Amino acid sequence: MVPTLGCNFHSEFCFPQIYAAIDWSVPPKMLDKEFQQITPHGELGRRSVDKLVEVRLLSGETEWILIHLEIQNQWIADFAERMFVYFYRIRDRYNRRVVSLAVLGDDNPEWRPKAFEEDMFGCKVEFTYPMVKLNDFLQQMLNQPAASTNELLTEPLEALEKQIDDLMKELRSRGTH
Repeated sequence: MVPTLGCNFHSEFCFPQIYAAIDWSVPPKMLDKEFQQITPHGELGRRSVDKLVEVRLLSGETEWILIHLEIQNQWIADFAERMFVYFYRIRDRYNRRVVSLAVLGDDNPEWRPKAFEEDMFGCKVEFTYPMVKLNDFLQQMLNQPAASTNELLTEPLEALEKQIDDLMKELRSRGTH
């Protein structure tokens, strides 16, 4: 079983460098209460699943990772800004370093928000974050001939596809589709 960060996706696939740096012998700690403290009530009901997770790294340090899983079928103008806002709210309220990760479940190959930038009179903010599109993994799997599919990746990819389907069903049942 591949460890996850409590967000129904395999972090090993989506963010292999981060996955490799985590000490999986120490279970990740979900920080749901801490995340709720920085999320305005008006943002509830958006078509996303956000998790704030504390992990222990192989170096012995503990870090917070914000996982933003966006499930929707259209471009969102303020997505990158929202990623930045969550980042600075966590940083401001808890004075912790945080890694923000975006996992997008839409099927628009052109929409790939990876940064928020703002510049006015020499005052500049540039916030970049790792982003993956789940559809890219599925497309890679579908485009590979069966004989060339790496046996080691087949089971995790099938599990990832099932988890995406399960997450979509869960979001629909909550009325967030």
